[in-house]
Order: sequence, then structure tokens, then C-alpha cells
Amino acid sequence: MAILVSVIALGLFASNFAGEFGQGTIRLLFVTEPNRVKVLAGKLAALGSFVTAGVAAALVASVAASALIPGTEVDTTSWWTADGFTAMGTAWATVTGSALLGGLIGAALAVVTRSSAVSISIGRSI
Repeated sequence: MAILVSVIALGLFASNFAGEFGQGTIRLLFVTEPNRVKVLAGKLAALGSFVTAGVAAALVASVAASALIPGTEVDTTSWWTADGFTAMGTAWATVTGSALLGGLIGAALAVVTRSSAVSISIGRSI
């Protein structure tokens, strides 16, 4: 799961950053805010919080769907203990960290190559 989410985040970040360069809108952002690092850090923070919230929503939906599916003989009582919540938190942190690292790689490649397709294909092969 972490690898798949990482590739999706890589594509999201790369297409967003490369799209800004490809359409020329990054120039407008740099004109209004001359501190380029602040603009790029803000874009990274916005995309990072979007990915973090998406992974959290997927975790909640997955746990809810798994617990509510009728007809399965899966014992879910241990899910609602302290150890179960710790395991869920660890899984969320692992998948989120993997996604953010993939996104950071995608953003860096997009800034260097200025092309969505090139940065995604290079990032996927890494």
C-alpha cells in the first residue's frame, strides 16, 4: 500500500509543479512573491497536507468498511484496544511518510525537468 500511495503522490506533486512551469503561472507567483523558496515551500506544504489528510481518510474508511462488513468471521475486538490504535497510528505514519517522500522526489524532479511525464517516469524508475 505504501508503494502505491507513494507513486500516486509522486505523480500528484510532479504534475502540479511541472504544470506550473509548463503553463507559465509560476512566473506570476514569483513576480508577486519574489522569495522563491517561500512559494515552493508553500506549494509543498499545501500538497503535503492534502496527501496527509487523504491517507488519514483512507485509513478511517478502510477500518470502518472492514469492521462493518457482515458475514466475515474476523475478530475485530483487538482493533479497539490500545495496541490496535497504536498499530493503526504506526501504519498511518508509515504510509504518510512514504507518500510524502515520493511527493518530495516528484516535486524535485519536476522543478529540474519542468515536465510531468519525464519527472514521473524518472521518479517511478527510482
